[in-house]
Amino acid sequence: MLFRSSASEIGYLGIERPDVLLILSQDGLAKALHYLRVMTEDQRVYVLDTLPEAQTRAIVTRVSLEALAPKPPKEFVALSLLSSYLASSSIFPRKAMEISVGQNTNEKLTEKQLRFVRTAEL
Repeated sequence: MLFRSSASEIGYLGIERPDVLLILSQDGLAKALHYLRVMTEDQRVYVLDTLPEAQTRAIVTRVSLEALAPKPPKEFVALSLLSSYLASSSIFPRKAMEISVGQNTNEKLTEKQLRFVRTAEL
């Protein structure tokens, strides 16, 4: 997952150097190598601790799924990690993420997702 934050509209779709990069799989790590090479000390990478070290100048945080509270099932790892990052940053409030997830039309799934959005912490 790539993120670029800005106080104004971002008028392009391509991201050359993300502000934040979440790496959730070996395949994702392989696809992120270009970004890792160009990231700088003012950017962040969150990588699962089951993956090899990310070689980059960015600040790297290794995340243990066992340490995420609550521990997410496989299908909610990305959502949980994203929610954890957002909770620790000032990009936008967690409530905005709750509202976004709450737009899902599948109520049973929405309640499960909201549990991880509301409580995820790195």
